[in-house]
Amino acid sequence: MDGAKKVAAFLAVLAGAFLIAAISLRPPPAREGGVSLAAAMAHIRIIAKEPHPMGSAANATVRAYLEDELRKLGAEAELQPFTHTDRKGAAVQGANVIGTLPGSERVLSPVVLMAHYDSVPGSPGAADDAAGVAGALEAARILHAEGHRRDLIVLFTDGEEAGLLGAHMFFDEPRDVGAVINLEARGAAGRAGMFETGAGAGEFMRLFAREVRNPTTHSVAHIVYRYLPNDTDFTPARQKDLPGFNFAFIGKPGLYHSPLATPGRVDQGSVLHLGNLALDAARALTNAPTMESKGPYPVFSDVFGLFTITHAPVWGWLPIGLAALALIAAGVITHRQKPFSRRDFVVGFATGAGVIPLTGAALYGLDLLSGAGPKADYYDRLAQTGWLEIQAALLCLAVMLVLPRSRIPGWIGMLTLALGLAAAVQIFAPQAGPLFAWPALAASIGAVLYAAAKPKPYAWSIPTFLVLSVTAAFVLYWAHLLFVGAGQSLAPAMAPFAFLSLIALWPLIHGLPGRKPWAVLALALIIAAGGVALKVRLDPIPPEAVHA
Repeated sequence: MDGAKKVAAFLAVLAGAFLIAAISLRPPPAREGGVSLAAAMAHIRIIAKEPHPMGSAANATVRAYLEDELRKLGAEAELQPFTHTDRKGAAVQGANVIGTLPGSERVLSPVVLMAHYDSVPGSPGAADDAAGVAGALEAARILHAEGHRRDLIVLFTDGEEAGLLGAHMFFDEPRDVGAVINLEARGAAGRAGMFETGAGAGEFMRLFAREVRNPTTHSVAHIVYRYLPNDTDFTPARQKDLPGFNFAFIGKPGLYHSPLATPGRVDQGSVLHLGNLALDAARALTNAPTMESKGPYPVFSDVFGLFTITHAPVWGWLPIGLAALALIAAGVITHRQKPFSRRDFVVGFATGAGVIPLTGAALYGLDLLSGAGPKADYYDRLAQTGWLEIQAALLCLAVMLVLPRSRIPGWIGMLTLALGLAAAVQIFAPQAGPLFAWPALAASIGAVLYAAAKPKPYAWSIPTFLVLSVTAAFVLYWAHLLFVGAGQSLAPAMAPFAFLSLIALWPLIHGLPGRKPWAVLALALIIAAGGVALKVRLDPIPPEAVHA
């Protein structure tokens, strides 16, 4: 196969990976029997007409609207008032709005579906959290029409932005609660995802996997979220050892708490997805016969937003074992064609071992160049997330293009390191296991296909390229979601994704003709990444990030 075709194969697989990831990251379309986008947006336009922080006249107007809407649904509506003393010593009045939709078996513990209706003082809060309130109202409307076994308590909390005040008030009182569903937003677009669960998550995640359509979720998010400077109304529920699900969308994070977070700027697909996830989860929980769950915290991940796989931590060893068998097979096939090169194996292993620290250090340096640090403006960094992600992607691609190349044994060496990392993750943080074990398994299968097709022209390796494209797409999918969630403050944590991309793209990078043109391209990418970093550092704070 000539050089031009090898370059075309590399670009085709890379483009295919980006296309699969991009399609998977879009909010799913409306579905029959799902929430009404028109109704949800009508709620958002009323709730987010203007800023409505706790204690304000606008907040009282929203509260009255929500009481009226709950009563229209047939709910038993009531207020739970409370008083908060602010930093200036002034007493601020707040109140939760609570609506109960009776189930057919009221002796069963009820399910709480909640969102907060207050906003920060300077933002109309169309996403945070008018979208959550609208999603809850729509889910409750549909469930009430269908009927359900357990009572559904629709809880609209006040004072979330002042310190989760309403949620603490509700959950600190002795009450029977079977499960909790919380709806939030930290941004104004993107797929809605389930990023936190409560106690007894094993059985609840099996229920989630069976009943929730178009999911976005990963058990590693539960770990990452604990390191972020954010809390939601789900926190007081989790502290009471209550089970449940915490949902949010986080795209366009620059609009978080922004004065520009108006109804016209919130993505309607995200609103629809959040509401439908809430509907599926609430339908499953309100009709669940029991709320008991035992065993270790589960491992789970969605697959391109199509379905969820969940299992006990011990089963995380299965893909690692299968990948090991695939690597052995790839090595045997390779050795039959030509004596297995130990040198190439060591070069591949060492190359992989250098990628993560090298990329991590480079990402850290670029992050500093872009203005990261203790004095950086939090909302400015959120607003620059897209540029920061481009910066990281350019650097990671540059690193891959200049790494030493070796024959198939080198790829097997690199994949052996990937299996070692997957095993270490499985031992110390099994909830992060799918991020490493699944790509390692898929790339190892690709190695078998590639080794078997190696004596033939590249055209015979199309199955290999398809496997590698899907593998790279999976890595890109989660790299994007985790970068948007945490990349502004943990950019070096993206380095493992460069390594995972490398194990998927190795045979294509290995096949690129020449060295000098790619070294020049890598240098150009590094310069471009530095230019993006300087742009982020020197640009004025964008309008959406200017907070009162």
